[in-house]
Amino acid sequence: MTDQPIKHPFERFVGFVGMTSCLRYGYSFIDSERGLPEILAFLVVGFAIILVLEALGKRVARKLPVVRMRYLTPLYLIYLYVFLTSFYSSSFGFSL
Repeated sequence: MTDQPIKHPFERFVGFVGMTSCLRYGYSFIDSERGLPEILAFLVVGFAIILVLEALGKRVARKLPVVRMRYLTPLYLIYLYVFLTSFYSSSFGFSL
């Protein structure tokens, strides 16, 4: 077993939000009218911004008090519901 410290529960949640943000942001360019070089530039800059915000969020999350993971489960479920709903609503031409 490795001797890695256990991550703070809020830090794990920030990582989850960052990962799903990258997925949603990348998905938003699928049926885009932009050219390939422009899409690539938007993706590189967008992902860089998301990663920087995620790193800042994790730094702030480490300063919060530790809570049990079971208390964060509703937060995960609400976020996952909004995330999946955003895909469903974007397929019909409106967004949240």
